[in-house]
Amino acid sequence: MHKTIYVWDLVEGRTAATLRGHTQSVRALAVSPIEPLAVSGDAGGRMLIWDVDVGLVRAELTGHTDTVCSVQITSCGKRAVS
Repeated sequence: MHKTIYVWDLVEGRTAATLRGHTQSVRALAVSPIEPLAVSGDAGGRMLIWDVDVGLVRAELTGHTDTVCSVQITSCGKRAVS
């Protein structure tokens, strides 16, 4: 499994950003419907909030002790559930 997330420019057909920061395989990913944010979770329980426009980690979410199997962002874009 991969530790990297790619953001694609669908008009240009190229990679817009490469998100690197996970040390274990990425198992879950959700994209905000409002902001240019994504939340990812990995096999080790690490969750990261990404600014997909610039490709940087905004914050790390703690609490999981095992694999993050799924993550969803609420329709208002203010909360994530994992």
